[in-house]
Amino acid sequence: MPSANERHTVIAAGIGGSAVVSVGTLIARAGLRKYEYATRFPNFSAFMRGGPCECTVILSRTPILSPLVARGDVLLILNNSQIPFFEERVRPGGVIILEGTGLKTKVGRKDVRSFEIPAIEIAASMGGTLVSNMILLGAYVQATNILSPEFIERELEVRFGIVETGVRALGKETLLAQNVEAFRRGLELTKTVG
Repeated sequence: MPSANERHTVIAAGIGGSAVVSVGTLIARAGLRKYEYATRFPNFSAFMRGGPCECTVILSRTPILSPLVARGDVLLILNNSQIPFFEERVRPGGVIILEGTGLKTKVGRKDVRSFEIPAIEIAASMGGTLVSNMILLGAYVQATNILSPEFIERELEVRFGIVETGVRALGKETLLAQNVEAFRRGLELTKTVG
């Protein structure tokens, strides 16, 4: 198996509407700042919102022959109802980061490191639950140390800042600030949890 310096795989899982694909896209785009190759492969049901959803990301120093991954190095679960369906999709010795708010089912595996982050609860205390995915993304970056936090923040600036459109869209600066703050909370929280 290649080392994390050569190849890294992440499976983000949740339900449609929980920003699984957005998180996967951010990881893939930020990954291109460190790795030569990156791919993301979203997979979701026809229901879209509320249905099972996953996004596989591969970061690699060598060409990626297939976007399919049976088991990743990291499993990032944005909706904890998906634990029973995805728990086995991480390699032994891997990392599981999961939404901990209202958690009823614990991770049963003893051969992985797991982090339960109450991201929805934290996001609500910050003024809105929509940034809970950024808290979990911050937890992923801190727990794995695969990508520099600056790489993610730069991609957030591209997504929400003037760089993407060339104009200052009303409210985009506020969205950028909220997402960066949530991402940084995830970084800090995982330092204390881990």
